[in-house]
Amino acid sequence: MVASLPSPGDPDPDPATARPPASQAPVLPPPAAGVTYRDFIFETSVIEAPTATKTQSKLWFAHGAWWAGLFQPFTNQVNIFRLDWDTQLWIDTGTLVDERSFADPDFLWTGDHLYVVTAGPRDTARHAARVLRFSYDEEDRRFELDSNFPVTITDTGMSASVVARDGTGKLWVTYVADGRVWIVASREHDATWGAPFPLPVDGTAVDPEDVASVTAFGPGLVGVMWSNQLEHRVLFSVHRDGDPDDTWSQPEVVIEGQDHADDHINLKSFRDDGRDVAIAAIKTSLDTREPVNPQSPLILLAVRDAGAGWTTHLVSRVEDRQTRAIVMVDEDARMVYVAATTPSRGGEIHYKRAPLDAISFDTGQGEPLIASELDVRVSNASSAKHALTAESGLLVAGSDNGTGRYLHGILDLGGGLPPADPADPSRPERPDAPDPPSAITFVRNNFEPWDPGPARGTGWHVRDEDPPDALAIANDGAGGRALRIRSARQGGAPVRACHSFPDREGTTLTVDLRVRVTGGGSSDHSILSLRGSGGEAAVVRATDRGGFGWFVGTTKVHADASFSPGQVYRVVATLDQATRTFSFRVFAADGTRIVRQDGLPWRLPAVTSVREICLETATGIAQRIELLEVEVLEQPPG
Repeated sequence: MVASLPSPGDPDPDPATARPPASQAPVLPPPAAGVTYRDFIFETSVIEAPTATKTQSKLWFAHGAWWAGLFQPFTNQVNIFRLDWDTQLWIDTGTLVDERSFADPDFLWTGDHLYVVTAGPRDTARHAARVLRFSYDEEDRRFELDSNFPVTITDTGMSASVVARDGTGKLWVTYVADGRVWIVASREHDATWGAPFPLPVDGTAVDPEDVASVTAFGPGLVGVMWSNQLEHRVLFSVHRDGDPDDTWSQPEVVIEGQDHADDHINLKSFRDDGRDVAIAAIKTSLDTREPVNPQSPLILLAVRDAGAGWTTHLVSRVEDRQTRAIVMVDEDARMVYVAATTPSRGGEIHYKRAPLDAISFDTGQGEPLIASELDVRVSNASSAKHALTAESGLLVAGSDNGTGRYLHGILDLGGGLPPADPADPSRPERPDAPDPPSAITFVRNNFEPWDPGPARGTGWHVRDEDPPDALAIANDGAGGRALRIRSARQGGAPVRACHSFPDREGTTLTVDLRVRVTGGGSSDHSILSLRGSGGEAAVVRATDRGGFGWFVGTTKVHADASFSPGQVYRVVATLDQATRTFSFRVFAADGTRIVRQDGLPWRLPAVTSVREICLETATGIAQRIELLEVEVLEQPPG
């Protein structure tokens, strides 16, 4: 559906002419160069340009510190890092964001939660987009994954995804896939999502290389900006809080003209006189036009006014050879900053600034913000979505894919510079292990956010040969929810439901779950199965003999304790991947321990590591398992 909103006037044919007269701009003190710190390495053969995604943000400032989602060089997985201000070293907090080295995350800090959307680029289920929500732990100074996350919100991967939260608390994610701009929104809970749909307005059939971004502004609005290189335009569509998800305005033209659109957009919003204003750094493609005009606009800053019109301001020209620009706003000082790679092939990251009340940027490339004699191909600036303050200062991260280094630059906004010496040769190449050691949550579900119905988005899945409707969310009979797995295949063949988690060889896993089986069948129910490449490492079963069973190597063992259909049992297991041994306990609903086994060898010793938790029904018509609660943790060493 298309809503009727005010349309902007005819766009300026040359964005360079939108620059205000110099007499309107206040006189500012000379800009200072940023202070550059070399950070740790990343593996360039695994991860290419980890800060490269132009629409996304990898950093945020919260609880008096800067934080970032960075690739841990030991694991090549994205963890949450905290910046120690005095040393300017990134501290690995041990909180995992994504185990997939190819997944690209976008981070949104809202003041109460940290939201992340992360996805891979390929059209496969393994690259599908996930949304995660974290809460801050004051005592441990780290972010903890909330229950029932991550949530899978697409079936396959896509171009870079971006997340925003509107004034009602609804989350929005946008991305480009299959030559269209797509939207997917949360429902009544952050863990419940609708199905993705193409943005229902004109101009959303785009080049596969085009990008989209989303931001909340208003009051009461959320907007999607996207490039359309097929039509040589950058467009923006608006949704009013509370309207149906598919009700959006016809596109507003941000810029247009031959070669004016490029796949470079960095969209933010800032607070101005009681309202939130949309603002974006945009690159044109005029540096590719033949013959090249050095005076053509290259980097533009676009600001949306209350009447739905866009004003563009010249940041740099083709002769300045800049690319991958990002925008940042200091609301208190009423200054806007644009940082960009200079030159476009990589080298340094430069910045420019201008007053919000009279936006006008100096000519030239600006001042160095990140510059290193050892890293001569620095590129891909990234910073926070939210506004900057004197306390936060301005912090931008970049990377050099030639040397495989993260770097960051700091600009003092009134709070002072850190005492650390950026030239200190002892700065480490790799971060220390998480300190203090802490368990990492891989899976934590109680299923209560989800209404009864299909289990899409929960992270649980069945095999290709199993019918999708064999997996659903159901009422648990006690006012809560459960994951229901039923043998819906022809002839009552078993159905297996699994949840994947990071493959971390050599670590110790603990699993704690509550489960109920409705009845016996002609085979065993697997109420806990831990699997890896090559098959099953460990299993606990409710057997067809009416008891509990497990394996010691390849030998099946039965317990004397009986199993009662319809009763809730708790299973607590420990899996030592270093020794390939398995221990578990089974408890009745009243807490009585009824089975205990320690140090069991893995069922299949060829399995080197575990990456899935599964449950599987017995053979037989209408066999059913209900999982009421589950948690999978990786324990710290020692």
